[in-house]
Amino acid sequence: MKTILIAAFTLLAINLHAADTAKTAKWIDSITVAPVAVIQTEGIDGASTFGAGLDAGIGINKYVSIHVAGYGYETDSWRGGAVDELESYVKANLASFSKQVLVVTAKAGAVWDTALDDYAMSVGAGLDLNLSKRFTLGADYSIRAWFNERDKDSLLRFFGQIKF
Repeated sequence: MKTILIAAFTLLAINLHAADTAKTAKWIDSITVAPVAVIQTEGIDGASTFGAGLDAGIGINKYVSIHVAGYGYETDSWRGGAVDELESYVKANLASFSKQVLVVTAKAGAVWDTALDDYAMSVGAGLDLNLSKRFTLGADYSIRAWFNERDKDSLLRFFGQIKF
């Protein structure tokens, strides 16, 4: 799984580098960066762990985007690894209200826990509040099913996103 993710992102980087400017401008609609605050909950209603991270995304069009995020959690008084989890996901806008000021989103992706070397699949939904053309506040909630060490957990994220 880790090899597949690395290969996919390597191919994406090569494709972006090799494409000429006119083709790249048509393929990429936007680039986003967002600091993220997260609350991870064991199971659905178990103990919670707080964390923070960074999310980077590429908008394919105005409805779909591809993201990569890294999170660090407060385990061991923030003395754990710099990045405890890596997530790659696809986000899609399902519905928008008030001229796209409020947007309902869905997300699905894969997660790698670097500390336990465990992998998960995640699905979720969220809300984006577009405060301007370049700045968005948002929150999303996803449920994650782990393959090895854990059963399932949930992740609540709050973010402020800047669009380029």
